[in-house]
Amino acid sequence: MATLNVSLTLTSTDLIPGDLGLTETDAITVTGDTRGFGTTDAPVSGGAITHINPISFSGTNKKTYVYLKHTALQGDGSTTSTDNVNVYDDDDKAIAILAPGEFLFFPLQDNNDIAVRSASGSNTVQVEFFFVEAD
Repeated sequence: MATLNVSLTLTSTDLIPGDLGLTETDAITVTGDTRGFGTTDAPVSGGAITHINPISFSGTNKKTYVYLKHTALQGDGSTTSTDNVNVYDDDDKAIAILAPGEFLFFPLQDNNDIAVRSASGSNTVQVEFFFVEAD
């Protein structure tokens, strides 16, 4: 089985009284499907959303670790984007919003679809993605 090593560090000297210094690490054992690193275009607001379809679960009690990143580029892959990207679950309910350059990484259970759409009415946005299934 493959292992995905994850780390997150949050630091600040002026956010709260005293210094903020949090570091979390984990080694995730990959027990199922992996959807390789790729990109997709988030269509303009008001249009259909783009379903990325992370993983069809290969068993019960599984979860998918989802990585999405707003590349700060429009769908053409070269023009800078200043538009946000809305992220939706498999019921097309908004669960997150990403500004240019922002990313998310989280475990998703009992959900076999993630979708994205640009918050702009005129520009598509390029989004990086990666999905991995674990127990």
